[in-house]
Amino acid sequence: MNNDAFRKGESNGLYLHYTAGPACDYENAAAIRRRDASGFISSINQVKGSDFLFGYGLPDEPVSATNLSPADTKWAYDVIKAADPNHPVFLTDYARDISEYKNSADIFLNDQYPFNNDRNPLYDIKEKLKLMQSQVAPKPVWLIIQTGSQFGMPTNAQIRAETYLSIALGSTGLIFYSYDVEDAGGVHNIKKDGDPAFLKNLIAELKQLSPVFLGGKNPNLAYSSSNVDAILKNHNGKSYLVAVNKSPSAQTITFSLNGFGNATATLVGLSSAGSTRAGQTRAVASGALTDVLQGLEAVIYEIGPSQPVATPTPLPTATPTPKPTATPTPKPTPVPTPKPTATPTPKPTAIPTPRPTAVPTPKPTTPPVQTVPPTVAFTAPRAGATLKGSVHINAFASDRDAGTADGAGIESVTFQLIRNGEVIASRQENLQPFDWYFDTATVRNGSYTIKANVKSKPAAGGGTAAATRTVTIAN
Repeated sequence: MNNDAFRKGESNGLYLHYTAGPACDYENAAAIRRRDASGFISSINQVKGSDFLFGYGLPDEPVSATNLSPADTKWAYDVIKAADPNHPVFLTDYARDISEYKNSADIFLNDQYPFNNDRNPLYDIKEKLKLMQSQVAPKPVWLIIQTGSQFGMPTNAQIRAETYLSIALGSTGLIFYSYDVEDAGGVHNIKKDGDPAFLKNLIAELKQLSPVFLGGKNPNLAYSSSNVDAILKNHNGKSYLVAVNKSPSAQTITFSLNGFGNATATLVGLSSAGSTRAGQTRAVASGALTDVLQGLEAVIYEIGPSQPVATPTPLPTATPTPKPTATPTPKPTPVPTPKPTATPTPKPTAIPTPRPTAVPTPKPTTPPVQTVPPTVAFTAPRAGATLKGSVHINAFASDRDAGTADGAGIESVTFQLIRNGEVIASRQENLQPFDWYFDTATVRNGSYTIKANVKSKPAAGGGTAAATRTVTIAN
């Protein structure tokens, strides 16, 4: 975000994530590599007194795009904190391994942008968010919520589902991402292509419920569904259950609330923010809450205090069960079982069985790995193309050693934009489709080579291959 965009957001009363530095991400990254702090200090001094400054961002995606080392980002972090120690520094990336950057930020942002036209991979968010949380703990990890981008304009239901999924997965904060309408350059943004009123109402709902989301986690929740994620929170003597259906299809789900007995669960939220069932109630019977969540539905249940109906139930059960079980079971078992088994079984088995099996089995399994190397080929842009603005770079990669040609054996495809032998920008993709939306206005005009580096999964041999394509950028 440059100064003009910052002032525009400030005038609209928005709390803003400000990219510190003299210019755009790639130029800021170059300044960091030169250890030139002047542009960072100057930009920080222009905004640090604003009531709407939320924090500072390092150059975007230092692992996946701007190619900054942990030493680079730590230097930039120290420069920013020295210039303004009162605001947090953010580091944004989606890379698989960010652990070495742990000391370069106060808060880490995970930018997955899952909605890509016909895709709905909310299922991917959990794995990647939890991975980043484990790598930088105890520092917080927030999810950047897609409300635009090059990849497509998500629906209101998708925005709401991603928002509450981040909360259900333990995020204590989030940031909404979109483009400014004047600077969109043909990509999608909430103001031009979406529903700004819905987003304002969703933010109002989040503010209203923020004390709940920042409350302590209640561990007395269990459920069994790969399509639903949920979290139980405590606030002001009540419990709140946040649940999200990641599937586009309706799901019937039962939540087990240990110790709740019989209670009433009331759905809360703003109907204008997508909480269409606000005000409805569901019964909690003997600690079980069953409901039908519609496709991509995100709900918040306020669960009142449990009634004492469940109290007498455990008492008669707890007394008779352990005593008869504890007496007969251990005594007959230890006496007869080990003695006859211990003498004859190990001696004949130990000599013949392991030796013939251990030699032939592992050795013939090793040679067949990587009989066919992976392949990669560009599908866009065409060779020799002249590019300007935001462009779509796409490659098809496969590895037949995985028994398929649809990319199932591929671990990653890393795109690189190269000029005169120097990598100017890059992006790594781990999932099909392997593509990169790149804003060519962030680099100089001229001739470039686009390179796609493919790597197979270890199970497919871990082989590598590459494809290149020459293009001209002319903005």
